Amino acid sequence: MKSGSNLLFVAGVILVLALVVVGYFFILGPTASAPIAEPTVAAGTVGGVGQVRLARAEGAVEIRLGTGEWLAAHAGANVGPDTEVRTGVGTAALSYGDDLDIELSVDSEVRLTKLENDLARFEVQQGHVIADVKPGSGKVVQLGAAHSDAVAETRDGRLHLLTDGEGSVQAAVTRGRASVSSEGTTVEIPAGYQTAILPGKAPQTPMALPGSLLLKIKWPATKSTKKRRQLVVGNTNPFSRVRIGDSVVTADEAGRFRAIVELAEGQNQISARVVDVVGRVESSTSPPIVLDTKPPKHAITTDPDMWKRKSP
Repeated sequence: MKSGSNLLFVAGVILVLALVVVGYFFILGPTASAPIAEPTVAAGTVGGVGQVRLARAEGAVEIRLGTGEWLAAHAGANVGPDTEVRTGVGTAALSYGDDLDIELSVDSEVRLTKLENDLARFEVQQGHVIADVKPGSGKVVQLGAAHSDAVAETRDGRLHLLTDGEGSVQAAVTRGRASVSSEGTTVEIPAGYQTAILPGKAPQTPMALPGSLLLKIKWPATKSTKKRRQLVVGNTNPFSRVRIGDSVVTADEAGRFRAIVELAEGQNQISARVVDVVGRVESSTSPPIVLDTKPPKHAITTDPDMWKRKSP
């Protein structure tokens, strides 16, 4: 009888302990926490800010980050802050969503310096760039220029900027409006007008865009020469960019330009291509010029009988 009571007592203790353990986990114990949602960023964005992309790359187009190595660029590449894109004999276009586009002409280079939800700022290192902002989009684009404090800005326009990379800048608007600031002075540019900013100077009073692009070249007069280096001079619209052979020069305030071209042995034709502030292009080709640096051939004529001895 006593043995059966002991067994009942032990079973009761075990049951009580089991109930305590179960109660701890279901009543007093820590409850499972809901999973913490990780912050998500939509595809094509960085840190919640939309991504600039290389929408088009035709011909010689390269890209690099910071001071890294220049690499061949392909459409679809991401362009983040401190990334540069440049063209040689080629063109490119960047896009920031559906509301802002940046176009690069031949021999141009641009760097993205700042990117926010409603603002994109680029510095044009050299050449010709067009910024196009969709009206009503709320986007703002700013274009600076290397070796200049000039900044052009538009919220609804098609803004053109041309620079030689050494401080001379020209800006124009073909749709909407833009402002250009330099040396503490700001001017407003309506559609169809342009302004120029010389190194260390305030923007000039906006003037109407010329109706056409001039290109007049004085080619070397000679058809054949022994001089490898040839001077080419000409006139075009002020501050326009001119590629002559492998050289790229910028016309001065009066539209004058000059370049030294190196000829190759044999027949040459020098090509010239000019682009103005709104992207108009004119071309010209020189008449054939022959470079002949080979020494002249000297023939010595002798009498066949000169070595024969004369009979006494």
